[in-house]
Amino acid sequence: MSHLRHRHGGEWYDESDATPGGEVHDDSRAACEESRQVFAKATADLARIVPNPEFGDTGVRFVLEHVTEEYARHVGHADLLREAIDGATGE
Repeated sequence: MSHLRHRHGGEWYDESDATPGGEVHDDSRAACEESRQVFAKATADLARIVPNPEFGDTGVRFVLEHVTEEYARHVGHADLLREAIDGATGE
């Protein structure tokens, strides 16, 4: 059974969290903008070395490559789960 309900005035909400959809959307857009600003600042100098307690001093470029690899790996996991559920395969 879906928890989604339609509120008078056109807003959809989850009855377990009555935050209006428009407010959630605005918060999401603000978080994305903040993320873009942090990313721009962090990547202004890709040759910069940052301290890394696990691997030692590490270049920003290496960190970005590692994050991209991890993201791609987990997206692949999500594809496998989806395929197990609905049988559809990606390109």
